[in-house]
Amino acid sequence: MVSLGEVREVLLEQPFVEAAEVFERADPQLGRSIAAAVVLTPDAHPDDAVARDLLDAVREVLGGLSRPRALAFVDRFGDELATESLRQALALLTAGAAEEPLHLTWDQLLTASAVTKP
Repeated sequence: MVSLGEVREVLLEQPFVEAAEVFERADPQLGRSIAAAVVLTPDAHPDDAVARDLLDAVREVLGGLSRPRALAFVDRFGDELATESLRQALALLTAGAAEEPLHLTWDQLLTASAVTKP
């Protein structure tokens, strides 16, 4: 069994990734699956090719079952949210997302975190 931390480390090893978070989310086909969110370096473009490179890197290093089923590009990660709140917000915003990458802002994550609070 591969941990979320191991997947995160593979993503962080990519030269064009500044920050990464890996989390579990609801999946319409599997019930639950792994997803990831990354902040890219300023010279990297958040497009399908970069998403494919990131997901392929995880598959090559850790195996196909550890490949995230969704990827989100985020403009930044702030320090206003605890890790668990960040993961819950990401899970909410990526629920039902398909193969193409999502583009999210930090403000969207903050708004989603307010919705997930009890």
